[in-house]
Amino acid sequence: MRRMLVISFFLMFGFSAFCQITQTDRSLVAYFPFNGSLSDESSSKLNALAFNVALTTDVTGKTNSAYYFNGVNAYIEVKNKPSINLTDAFTISCWIAPESRFNFESWISKSVPNSQWRFGYGDIRLKDWGFGNWNGDRADYLTAADSIPLKQWSFVTATYSKATKMITLYLNGKQVDAFEVAYDFVGSELPLFIGYQTDDVCWFNGNIDEVKLFNRALSAIEIGNLYQEFAGKITKPIFINKSETYTSQNGMKNLFHQLEPSIVPLRFAPDLFCTRRAENSSPTFSPDLNEVYWSATRRSRDTIYQEILFTKKVGDKWTDPQRAAFSSGKLYEGGPVLSADGNKLYTYRGQPIFRWGRVPRSCQIISYTKNNNEWTNPQVLADGIYPTVTKEGTLYYNSLDLNTLRIRFKDGKYSQPETITNIAFPVGRNYQSFIAPDESYLIFTNAYTNGDNGDFYITFRDKQKDSWTSPILIDAIKTFYAEYFPSLSPDGKYFYFVSLNFETGQDIYWIKSSFIEDIRKKQLSKK
Repeated sequence: MRRMLVISFFLMFGFSAFCQITQTDRSLVAYFPFNGSLSDESSSKLNALAFNVALTTDVTGKTNSAYYFNGVNAYIEVKNKPSINLTDAFTISCWIAPESRFNFESWISKSVPNSQWRFGYGDIRLKDWGFGNWNGDRADYLTAADSIPLKQWSFVTATYSKATKMITLYLNGKQVDAFEVAYDFVGSELPLFIGYQTDDVCWFNGNIDEVKLFNRALSAIEIGNLYQEFAGKITKPIFINKSETYTSQNGMKNLFHQLEPSIVPLRFAPDLFCTRRAENSSPTFSPDLNEVYWSATRRSRDTIYQEILFTKKVGDKWTDPQRAAFSSGKLYEGGPVLSADGNKLYTYRGQPIFRWGRVPRSCQIISYTKNNNEWTNPQVLADGIYPTVTKEGTLYYNSLDLNTLRIRFKDGKYSQPETITNIAFPVGRNYQSFIAPDESYLIFTNAYTNGDNGDFYITFRDKQKDSWTSPILIDAIKTFYAEYFPSLSPDGKYFYFVSLNFETGQDIYWIKSSFIEDIRKKQLSKK
């Protein structure tokens, strides 16, 4: 009888456990163990691409079996397939070892701006983490019940069931919180990102291993079993030197020892240009690429100043950012732009302001001339702000009421200002333009509220008719926050801009400029 009871017990519980494991395998739609590669070992066979990540030791201490993310420009992009377009139920899990922590960093997300879900940190001041869902409406499901420690491995899991309308969070195999969902999940063909999310333009800093997605909500027992698979083997994480994840290559990207960006905007040389102040212009480069100028905002009590910064390459190193000699630091001076030959520098100069998002009551466009490696002979060219200049010297800028104006340069003289009236600017404030070196297009910021948000638009010029196409929103660089101060690298291959985000404040970003030609071709194909 005793033997029969034992057999019955095995048949009841052993068979149940076997079925549970089989079911788990069938529902596994993405599995990246990172065993020296980006291979997806689920039946989906997803295609993943790595950008600036580095192999490191995994949870158990095995070498080259997890990936390190530098928190600056490292991420893994997984191309979408129907199997990971999950709307009814899912489980997302991974092992993480954070080296540092910033607001809204994501471990895993499926996103483009304003349409995404993400799994990661919330507000680090509150020490919360969890799940966020944006699909027209926004809902965050964050917990501070059990904070995630730095510099050690933790197993994080989120489950969702449309049937129960619940999102449940687990840490190290144990449930820590649960939430009733406010909005259903809407399917999309968005890519899956590991170590990055686009809405807040945030990169995770630390190690990630054993990424899994299931197309159902696993039970608490199953999640506990996933944790126990590694629980007794956990070792201390090894973090790669951040500089080792940058690669020196030829061209512009070699200037600051970083990989070039792709279709995802990256912070530009953050060790040098992210000064933790509000960067308030894109960089402008000398023709020999040995000098870079930009501007930053600083606040002293109730007064807001701008000053022009520069760095210079000496040998194989760049000097620390410092205020340019011609910038007083006591005014509102910014937006430096170098001429194509590097002998002229255009800026704006006005009185300090007393509220963010405002322009000075009085402001002028100033040009400086380079003599003996010094900027001299300041000349007032016009009343206005935000200059941008063509290769031939034609200057575009904004009036203080943010109309777009132009002055021609011919025979050593500037013409009288003319207002550009034949561009059908969208509703809102349109300003901070960038004119193409050959004057073939204009990119500008459109702030559709009180200056708190901004998106880039582009309009193309017919030189013979001096006419402009209807402005088009540039989706390639549309983020959740504001984009300002567009510009190009001297070789025209990279597009720079300033963006505000929760992670670092207001910093300089760059992206490949190929989107400009893509938009031009689409416009031509419609004619």
